[in-house]
Amino acid sequence: MRLEKLLAVVGDSKTRTFSNLYLEGSIDNLDLRKVTLENIRFGHIEFTRCEVDETTRVVACDFEGKLLVDNSCVGFERLSLQGGTLSPQARSIFQSFEVPGLDRRVTAQHVKDAVTYALKRFQRGEGLKTSKEIGVRGSTKNEYGFGDKIIDGLIKYGVLERFRVSSGYNLRVKEKADVYEFLNNSYLRGRLSSAVKELVDDLAD
Repeated sequence: MRLEKLLAVVGDSKTRTFSNLYLEGSIDNLDLRKVTLENIRFGHIEFTRCEVDETTRVVACDFEGKLLVDNSCVGFERLSLQGGTLSPQARSIFQSFEVPGLDRRVTAQHVKDAVTYALKRFQRGEGLKTSKEIGVRGSTKNEYGFGDKIIDGLIKYGVLERFRVSSGYNLRVKEKADVYEFLNNSYLRGRLSSAVKELVDDLAD
């Protein structure tokens, strides 16, 4: 079996464990039941045609990039996630599967990170650009499950401005000085500071 060969070469066949590896790219067509992934750093990673269940243990692993799980995979909602760190997008994917062991709390830092991510969609060199609303919402929601609420809040509190164009709606930064200061120096002021405070109050657990 392909998995057994991989365990023999880069893992531990006796304990059925892969550990202390850096993985990036595609993990394809593997039966990962009764397998432990431990202390693994994942870059951008995609699982396709893989089978996992509650005997698949993901222990103290760091998901640093994007995580993709193809519809051909089976059992991701059952895997055992224990410790480790998750990129915002990876957290969102695991949340969508309602994986046991996942800390689902939204923290103030998660909210601030989401605001940063959303506002960076408007950066262009040293300036700020107008962006299509559907694109900003889509990318922010892909990274953060509550991304829609971040965009709504930034519009509500006057940081972003929404306006109609022939193809739908665009967004532009209304409070440019505040956004410049935040993106360049991580300093919150003005309407942006108020918006982040309100969003933290609304979204953080």
